[in-house]
Amino acid sequence: MKKICTLFAASLFTLSAFAQIPNAGFETWTTAGTGSYDNPTGWGNANPTIDGFASTAYTCIKGTTGAPAGSAFIKLEAKAVLTIVAPGIAVSGNVTVVPSPFSVAVDGGFPYTSRPASLTGKWEHMGQGADHGRVAVFLTKWNISLNKRDTVAKIDSTLTGMVMTWASFTMPLKYMSGLTPDTGLVVLSTSADPAAAVVGSFLNADDLAFTGTVPSGVISVATPGSSSSVFPNPASGTATVYYHSIGRKQITINLTDVTGKIVKTTEQKAISGENNFTLDLKGVAQGIYLVQIVDDAGVAVKKLMVE
Repeated sequence: MKKICTLFAASLFTLSAFAQIPNAGFETWTTAGTGSYDNPTGWGNANPTIDGFASTAYTCIKGTTGAPAGSAFIKLEAKAVLTIVAPGIAVSGNVTVVPSPFSVAVDGGFPYTSRPASLTGKWEHMGQGADHGRVAVFLTKWNISLNKRDTVAKIDSTLTGMVMTWASFTMPLKYMSGLTPDTGLVVLSTSADPAAAVVGSFLNADDLAFTGTVPSGVISVATPGSSSSVFPNPASGTATVYYHSIGRKQITINLTDVTGKIVKTTEQKAISGENNFTLDLKGVAQGIYLVQIVDDAGVAVKKLMVE
């Protein structure tokens, strides 16, 4: 099947004022099109275009059963739309779909003038085959001198593995500038590579928020090949191991006690760029542990407290 090509980089412009991510709990939806689907207020998606081709193949749906917070959440799923595979995508801005040749571009955003440390929320996700979900955040500021937008901070992360029951997540923002942004854009997608979208890949999300504060002037660009972190810390149930790679590679993640005894170990395939791996802490006693991230360049060690 032919695949949709999605462009995550685009010009941004502000919409109405929000102090936080608009409709971050996905509680507000508006009936649209022929009346057979709902759109999350403040979030663009491909449903309006799909409605004209295959009204049973909406890729952005209102979920209500088992909502982890409030009464609703967003359900994104890659689906077959005539002769293409459309990834589920939602943007806190605009989605423009070009039917022939099929492509998707994102732009827009919401006014935002803080420097948060992380994006938090709740999710479920699974990729079919080699497909993986993607979460991106772009905080930008208009450059009057150059007449363009400068990226202040971003997240652009592929979701490896799967999370089949609702789990909390924290994703740290990487700051390229010490400036304060004026616009924010959040992108949720079932497919990191839209050209490889696979029917059935899904990403459910709820209760999004920006948390923490990074002081003005601070820059925290990831160091290629060696940047890693573990969050939240302290953690219970699960933790996320963040790993920035300069290419595709195999890594090993070990959880050891303070004596060096391996409590848990897992092999992971990292893609080029940002990776987030889920570390299962079920059955791990409370205490202080070390997370070893082993790659072809050596071993990075992070301290983790399990509650």
